[in-house]
Amino acid sequence: MEKQLKNDSNENSIIKIAHKKNKKSKLFDKNKETTLFSNKFQNYTDYNIFIPLRVHSEFSLGKSSNKIDTIVKHCKNNKIPAIALTDIGNMFGALEFSLKCTKSGIQPISGTIIEIKFQTNHNDESITGTFLLLAKTHNGYKNLLKLTSKPHIECVKGSVPSPIDFNDFCSYIEDLIILMGEENSLFNNIYNNLGENEAIFMYEKLIECGADCYIEIQRYNRKNNSNLEYNLLSFAYKFGIPIVATNPSFFLASEDFDACDALNCISEGTYINVKDRNKVDPEYYIKSYEEMLNLFSDLPEAIYNTVIIAQKCNYILKGNTPCLPRFINDDSNYTEDQLLNDLSNSGLQDRIKYIKSIEERNKYLLRLDYELQVIKKMGFSGYFLIVSDFIKWSKDNNIPVGPGRGSGAGSIIAWSMGITDIDPIVFNLLFERFLNPDRVSLPDFDIDFCQTRRDEVIRYVRKKYGNDKVAHIITFGKLQARAVLRDVGRVLQMPYSFVGKICKMIPNNPAFPITLEEAIRIDKELQNMRNLNPDVEKLFNIALKLEGVNRHASLHAAGIVISANPLIESVPLYKPDEEDIIAIQFNMKYAEAAGLMKFDFLGLKTLTMIDNARKIINTEYEEKKSLDLDFSLFNDEKTYQLLSLGKTIGIFQFEGVGMRTAIEKLKPNTIQDLIALASLYRPGPMENIPLYINRKHGIEPIDYIHSSLKDALAETYGIIIYQEQVMQIVQIIAGFTLAEADIIRRAMGKKNKEEMESQRNIFIKKAVSRGFNTKRAEEIFNIVDKFAGYGFNKSHATAYAVIGYHTAYLKANYPHAFFIASINLDINDSDKISTLCRDVKAHKIDIIPPCINKSKSHFSLVKNIKGEYAISFGLVGIKGIGSKIMDEIIKEREINGFYSNIQNFIKRCLPFGLNKKAIEQLAKADVFSSFIKNNMDILDNIENIMSYCSNENRLSIKDINNKQMKLFDTNSYEDEEIIIKKTISGNKLNKLQKEYEALGFYLTEHPLQEYEQILKSQKVIFSSDIENIMKESINFVKIIKIAGVVTNSRIRSGKGKRTGKYAFIQIADQYGTIECSVFSEEILNKYDYITKEGSIILLQINARNDDRGMKLIVDKVWLFSDIVNSSYYKCNIIIKNYDDFNLVNQICDLKNKNSDINSNLEDKYNCDVSIIVKIDKSNIFMSSDIPWKLTIKQIDNLKKYLNSDIIAEFNNLKLTSTNIRY
Repeated sequence: MEKQLKNDSNENSIIKIAHKKNKKSKLFDKNKETTLFSNKFQNYTDYNIFIPLRVHSEFSLGKSSNKIDTIVKHCKNNKIPAIALTDIGNMFGALEFSLKCTKSGIQPISGTIIEIKFQTNHNDESITGTFLLLAKTHNGYKNLLKLTSKPHIECVKGSVPSPIDFNDFCSYIEDLIILMGEENSLFNNIYNNLGENEAIFMYEKLIECGADCYIEIQRYNRKNNSNLEYNLLSFAYKFGIPIVATNPSFFLASEDFDACDALNCISEGTYINVKDRNKVDPEYYIKSYEEMLNLFSDLPEAIYNTVIIAQKCNYILKGNTPCLPRFINDDSNYTEDQLLNDLSNSGLQDRIKYIKSIEERNKYLLRLDYELQVIKKMGFSGYFLIVSDFIKWSKDNNIPVGPGRGSGAGSIIAWSMGITDIDPIVFNLLFERFLNPDRVSLPDFDIDFCQTRRDEVIRYVRKKYGNDKVAHIITFGKLQARAVLRDVGRVLQMPYSFVGKICKMIPNNPAFPITLEEAIRIDKELQNMRNLNPDVEKLFNIALKLEGVNRHASLHAAGIVISANPLIESVPLYKPDEEDIIAIQFNMKYAEAAGLMKFDFLGLKTLTMIDNARKIINTEYEEKKSLDLDFSLFNDEKTYQLLSLGKTIGIFQFEGVGMRTAIEKLKPNTIQDLIALASLYRPGPMENIPLYINRKHGIEPIDYIHSSLKDALAETYGIIIYQEQVMQIVQIIAGFTLAEADIIRRAMGKKNKEEMESQRNIFIKKAVSRGFNTKRAEEIFNIVDKFAGYGFNKSHATAYAVIGYHTAYLKANYPHAFFIASINLDINDSDKISTLCRDVKAHKIDIIPPCINKSKSHFSLVKNIKGEYAISFGLVGIKGIGSKIMDEIIKEREINGFYSNIQNFIKRCLPFGLNKKAIEQLAKADVFSSFIKNNMDILDNIENIMSYCSNENRLSIKDINNKQMKLFDTNSYEDEEIIIKKTISGNKLNKLQKEYEALGFYLTEHPLQEYEQILKSQKVIFSSDIENIMKESINFVKIIKIAGVVTNSRIRSGKGKRTGKYAFIQIADQYGTIECSVFSEEILNKYDYITKEGSIILLQINARNDDRGMKLIVDKVWLFSDIVNSSYYKCNIIIKNYDDFNLVNQICDLKNKNSDINSNLEDKYNCDVSIIVKIDKSNIFMSSDIPWKLTIKQIDNLKKYLNSDIIAEFNNLKLTSTNIRY
């Protein structure tokens, strides 16, 4: 019979019998009355339709390129009345799919594909496979929720969700349709691996539990599926199971195959041309009725049954209204409205107790009454109570909470209840920007918490409302324009640099992102590349189809939902990889559509820093303080001085290079200046920064647009900066209420043409009725419209400017505490540590180098030898050593005492995972200086040291200490197999370079520090002086020289007008960092060390200063060592009161001794040395026949002879016994 099937699949008897058998079933009665569809959908009885029942969307991550919108559009265009969404193992898109289908008049069928594990009756063997499930009713949909959630809920952190046990699965199959028969289905896997009896057992179990089963037949690949189909039809015939036709649909149409195939390659990390990979089948698209009927001409009932199933699935998933848990028990006589009223009133009285003016107090009371009416009317009292409760708990438990974030800071009730700490009356903030009675929308408080303790707040909320009612929100990373080009280019194996060049031609503006399609439309060069290069054409065609497709799932950074009922009753649940956190499977937008109230719990590390700095100030300073940062006083002179000098490294919101330039020019002296600058420093409004600065300083006149707008615009010198100003202008000119003004503000921001035209007409009509002529009303509307698109939320800007002010206050008044807290917060980021430590030095604060016996794990407050406050370098700040091992090292030290020598240290710390690399890093950082003079010796002897200390037969720690094995006390130490020698390497420059490798910056001394005389002769300008010098060079080029160590570089490829390579380099001298641009490709190619981190270089710069800031462009470059070696010096050794020829001989002998043959050339100088001996009043000159190669070590030796009678001058600079800088 199998042979017959292969020879003539359309005529074989099994198919005929199955066809006949199925036609007898009432399920296949074409005349059957259908009443299952809602009134929105036709009660169609036309069976000449194919309903796609196995359709995947982009939520089958990495598998399908189908977007929900395109699926719906395809159905509408092709008159497909119903369609099922069956993503793999999830229901991420279920609600979005259902709402969009319903809106377009298409019946959505909710489904999914579940993996199941079947345990055999005879042994421990198990078989896994999938079933496709479709919800017939609301109860069936709730069962889908449980089945898709269960694997995630039970998943252990770090593992992937396991298949559902078959017996558990059977508990949730009521009101579900089960399609079994797909190639990897559980039915086929059991049938093929365990035999028909086990398949019968499984099927009977499903029937016993009330399953509605169909045998699924697929014919996308007839050659490979013939045996499979034979078995399926045989089983269907034998047990009278109806059959149904499906076609897996991972892309919309056949022409979309390439894009879907590329997506699979992106997901799998492989390439298109790899033959041995899991390939998507070219037939995996949504086939038409005609195509399916052609495939199933011998089994038309398989097509008809898709309609039957669609009729059975009469449940349509809809959105819900928001439902919050009750904050007050139902049996209480106290309502939430009453509680909100009482708490807000008592809170306000406490806030304004210092205000004596009755008129002023009434402003607050009237505002409170108005907000209460709006909140009660909109039904959000419970929302405010919930937020107030967890913030109060946080503050009671000393968890730092931000003063506000977003538009919520505009609510006086939020301020009264302690939700925010920003007085909305003082800062002129508007409640309607947060909650608009004329526009029904959910309130949305964004709350900033201390980053390290945010999870404690979430745990409190879980405990209060129930773990089953609180969850995080999922979010999806998408393939954006540049990313999709790179990914597609990679799987097509196009040259990385070539694709990178194309990517750089795509504008990158996070504030107003541009799509790939838009970029191609506006860029003729991109169009030409596509038209002239077939590879680029293919790249674009695929990338355009994949742009915006979901690539991966993760947790929303802050979103939490709190439900009145167990979440699993209304939404599917999910657990991301490597997380032990439950999230809902709907994203933020559809979480709200599902009726869930969202709360944003954000972690802000600046709050952690401020709190840690306060703890240092309050507990570690000798002059004990109790610093509590005030949210009403912003008048500290030292703070504004620091900001005006641009010393804003580490200052929240104000630390960027461009921002530092802007704030120095602005010279802020009020908190309002900071709010304005934070709002203006964004793409678009940034162009108004010079205007704001000039108007503030009286350089340009202030224009208020209209005299009636002076109060609204006075604070910003007539410039519209805030969204709230837009609302106030609309209110003043046209008489809108603030609620109405918020609606027109939103319309302006969205740039909806139809809505804008409607609002324009209303505005002009109202303005004219208030005495404005039409032309003037139009002018004002156009001005406001121009700024509205860029307008910033003042409530948010105010809250963040306050945090910025507080960080600046700490830096200006308590710099040690500020720097310690800031560095410790980024202790694992060597770049941040480097930047902050350089700033510490710029503030003339000592940093005590790390010491294995004295330093703590983190940076700490200490006193230096002068008794002044200093900062001790934390051991965890050393690169390449984790905090866990360092904590163990310090714990061992605290328990068993200081480390006595290197063997003692290594043997005591080997159990903690100490390895060769860690020891090398510690040595480079010079941490063993308490018992080793030259840490470089460890690097040169590391193999012997490790071999000795790791040998199990070595002496115990006690024995080592008893024998007093001082490893580096003599020139060498030998004990059996270990020989450790002192080395003569480790010159100063080398030691400094090792220090840089370990710490990421030069801590003890900068390499250039020894070359001040050379720098002076080269007329080098230091970083600390550049800005002052460049102030004299407005709008013209000045040639300057700078020198330093390359600390960072970014090489770019040209686009547009700029061609070839160019680079941005950052170099550090003794006083700070400088960023320069290198636009000469010749320089980059010829002097490649210019971009190599650690290179010490001298640069000639074309410097220009204009309104847009200072530009430093590299014109010439030299290795600094070449400059040193080409320099020639004169050294005079003057001996007064001479009475001993032996002394002269000893000094002359320095020429030949201690030549330091291992020293680098950088340590030697061509030098004409003269010894001048003063006898009575005469000078006797004793010159060397040949120039000395005077080394730093020889200069060190020379210092031994210096006293009041012996003076050395190096290039006319006096050399002293304590200082060799020249």
